[in-house]
Amino acid sequence: MSKMYQKRHGKVNNVVQFQYYWVTPDPTNVNQNDILCRQLAVNSSEVKRLHHYLPPTYNYKETGPDVNHTTKWEYQFTQQQYGAVFKYALWTTGNANEWVPVKYEYRMFYKGVERDFIQHVYEYFSRSKPDAVVYKIPHDLRCNSPSVRNSESDVEHRLDLESPILQQNMTDLFERFKFAHNKQYKNTEEHFMRLSVFLENVRYIQSVNSQQGSYKLAVNQFADLTEDELALLSGTKLKAETVNLTHIFLDNDDIKDSKDFDWRSYDAVTAVKDQTFLCGSCYAFTVAAAIESAAYISNGCNNLVEASEQAIIDCSTGKNGNGNQGCNGGFLSSSLQWVKKNGIPLRKDYGPYLAMEGYCHLKQTELIHIHKYTRLPNEIKAIKTALRQHGPLATVMHVPGSLFYYRSGVYDDNTCQSVPGSQTHAVLIVGYGKENGKRYWLVKNSWGARWGDEGYFKLDMEKNLCGITNLVYAVVDPNSLRKQCKKVSFGEQV
Repeated sequence: MSKMYQKRHGKVNNVVQFQYYWVTPDPTNVNQNDILCRQLAVNSSEVKRLHHYLPPTYNYKETGPDVNHTTKWEYQFTQQQYGAVFKYALWTTGNANEWVPVKYEYRMFYKGVERDFIQHVYEYFSRSKPDAVVYKIPHDLRCNSPSVRNSESDVEHRLDLESPILQQNMTDLFERFKFAHNKQYKNTEEHFMRLSVFLENVRYIQSVNSQQGSYKLAVNQFADLTEDELALLSGTKLKAETVNLTHIFLDNDDIKDSKDFDWRSYDAVTAVKDQTFLCGSCYAFTVAAAIESAAYISNGCNNLVEASEQAIIDCSTGKNGNGNQGCNGGFLSSSLQWVKKNGIPLRKDYGPYLAMEGYCHLKQTELIHIHKYTRLPNEIKAIKTALRQHGPLATVMHVPGSLFYYRSGVYDDNTCQSVPGSQTHAVLIVGYGKENGKRYWLVKNSWGARWGDEGYFKLDMEKNLCGITNLVYAVVDPNSLRKQCKKVSFGEQV
């Protein structure tokens, strides 16, 4: 592991001075490492981070007895220029002469919201003096000559390593973020506003990842967006639904309920699209995606085409849309009803997605028609069966703040609401599986292929998390030729 040495280096004006050294492995190939050493400046980011996380114990004040016969000590300081508050707590046992640490916690609050949390639990403690060799810097290293550190090109993997409280580091990382995602701002005022938002979001991502949960977050194209802007990525409206599925089981279900299933392995799902935060059109993307897959499966898994989300946005509003409001959101049921009545044109015929409302110009050239759509009961088994037999399913979900930065793993944020009525984002269920003991739904999103796991995410199946099974729709074709569908190479790889 990397090591940092803090060595006493005399006094200046009766104040003890220190020198800091950083010793770290530098991989030369897969199985071999060189050891590099460099002297750190007192104001370097590494030294500042050390002082942030482990302040001197003489700063702590006893705040009285706590649970389990422990004594609690606390320390707090504020960096007003950043709006940050740091809180430290230490729990000990024993008497005044022989304190034994039990637990240590560090919390950072930014503008009143907790953004970072670290906890150490001491399972073993010894008062014996470590061997002196522990503190000796390897004699063959030239630590007085700063070593050159390799630059990192992957902004998403680097941005969670630095403390945004260190202004210079954060400024550099923000510039790299802007370059990676082609961000351009209209003036200096907006630049600093976005920098502030970026700082807050990065600290939030760090805080979640430090908890070692079943999923990971990462800085992505949304890291400089405000909460109001992120809210535009949802656009589904909800209304009372009374129609439930009278399920039509196929006679020859050659796809049995296995541990995992993925319609992508049958080449039945089109590429991930990006609705952008300029238009609340997730309902249109989800309905179009469900119809694309249903048409493909009904045709014996032949000729996958892209349906026009823009046509749903433009044409299913007002009296025709039964409540749909273009980029201000819409209903899954209303959109499906409109397609059933009118059909939906192909994207190549109707025109590209505009991220805004346009004039309806429905062409009577080539239209995709659906025979029936139906709502599924809120039961895992029924939803899995309908998924296998009828194709990807349109559904809605609640979106907590963490989902915007999802990167990998099984998403199980317990702040995600399941209460009916809290779901405002439409997505497409394309499969299911199991990872590290957790069963999940495999879900296609409409936030672009650079978001999440190439545009997809895995959602915990067990708890109806985010209300994912509250309002699920299947596009049902009684003449489906799904039994002719064969797995393609993609399915053999996953």
